[in-house]
Amino acid sequence: MSLDRLQALLAIARAQQLARVAQVQNEPPKFVFAQQTAVLVAIDGAPVRRPVTGTTLERVINTRALVLLDNASGKYYIHLFDSFVEAPGLSGPWTVARAVPNGATQAAQALAQQRVVDLMAGPPDAQDATKRPSLASLVPEVIVTTTPTELIVTEGAPDWVPVEGTRLLYVKNTTANVFKDVNDQQTYVLVTGRWFRAPGFSGPWQYVAGTTLPPDFAQIPDESPKENVKASVPGTPQAQEALIANEIPQTATIDRATATFTPVITGAPELKPVPTTSLMYVSNSPMPIIMVAPNDWYAVHNGVWFAASAVQGPWTVATAIPAVIYSIPPSSPLYIEVSHDGQKTSRCTTLPKTFYDQ
Repeated sequence: MSLDRLQALLAIARAQQLARVAQVQNEPPKFVFAQQTAVLVAIDGAPVRRPVTGTTLERVINTRALVLLDNASGKYYIHLFDSFVEAPGLSGPWTVARAVPNGATQAAQALAQQRVVDLMAGPPDAQDATKRPSLASLVPEVIVTTTPTELIVTEGAPDWVPVEGTRLLYVKNTTANVFKDVNDQQTYVLVTGRWFRAPGFSGPWQYVAGTTLPPDFAQIPDESPKENVKASVPGTPQAQEALIANEIPQTATIDRATATFTPVITGAPELKPVPTTSLMYVSNSPMPIIMVAPNDWYAVHNGVWFAASAVQGPWTVATAIPAVIYSIPPSSPLYIEVSHDGQKTSRCTTLPKTFYDQ
């Protein structure tokens, strides 16, 4: 092993250690329980709007959904399924838009083609993959939030059924993982690999470390419909298998000569600091674009790292990733772990792990 490579690996190990000791934020999100079809539109903080050229519209850029404000009417519009819903304000009530402002449909098509927004077209029909939901036949409840929120939808009132061999109940008529422990009468919910509990659906919710869960969670039978949650119950074989699976790299071959990256930024780049690091990132871009230094930029696109001397490029496939990127804390929206292997191979991890080689 060359000295340069050894020094680089040592620097990466030190940066990874900094990320490991960073405080992980486990504040409970807001939980919304709905008993009918509903969609959640998450905005990252207070809405930030930018004009849509050639129209009276402004787009909320700190969300993946297409949220538009029509300055002519003062109404908000959200693209959903095959059309738009409208409301006098972000809090609703949301109804099917009878008329769409000029330029809204064209903006939706252009932004979707650039992969800047998610038009929330809905899942394809189980019988016919060419068909998707339509607002003509289904109008879901629209919930807009500017704080971390989890939406749990049940088909009607919650249907509690027992978990065989335990003192647990679970809600059968939902795809979410919602439990009740008969012993302590607490409701437990598993979201994003973390457990939260409350006296009831209305809260207040608090984070629960996996090691402090009631013992019955580890006793859920392997043939139970809820066996999958044991991957998030420390000490179970499923949890151990999950840790092993997370360490297995996925490989892909990248042609550096043809791989390209074009940054998508709404307006002039707006830089924000990455907490506990010297890094900055472009906050008004849907892509992770990181400034290590004024003339040293890195970005991830489809699991591939690119490098440039300026934010506008030209961008080329990166042959190495600065060790400081490994120190991005888990609480950051840019949480990324990367490693490099010599001069001919670049490897990165973008949760889940994606490796690429020339």
